[in-house]
Amino acid sequence: MGLSTLGAGFGSVCMAPVIAMLVDQFNYFGTMLIIGSLLLHDSVGGALYRPPPVTPARRLLNTLMDDEEPLLEAETKLSGEVI
Repeated sequence: MGLSTLGAGFGSVCMAPVIAMLVDQFNYFGTMLIIGSLLLHDSVGGALYRPPPVTPARRLLNTLMDDEEPLLEAETKLSGEVI
């Protein structure tokens, strides 16, 4: 997490001079095209993210965590009193 936070701050500091240089060389319209193409590449990379696969261990953990409520119901049936 620290590296990602560092990257965000470092990118903010570096992009201001890069944008100024691009505006000098390509004017405003060219700079917006270049920055837009960079952001488009980021969105394609973000679209490739997938959730992690569900392994048997993770499935068991999710099942155990979902079963907390029925366990409480079973305890109340066995003890005869409501908790």
